[in-house]
Amino acid sequence: MGALKPRTTQGETEVEWDGKACTVRIPVGDNEGRLVIALSGEEARELGALLTASTG
Repeated sequence: MGALKPRTTQGETEVEWDGKACTVRIPVGDNEGRLVIALSGEEARELGALLTASTG
């Protein structure tokens, strides 16, 4: 997951796992900062399952 590459030119998407939580930093707009999402391990698994189910 740490090797995600964005489809934008504003910088890289960053993913960090610290053992208990996942933090995702996504660049938004031109030099407008980043969207930061912090999930617990359980929340990340639930989100992954929902995204997998919604894609087919």
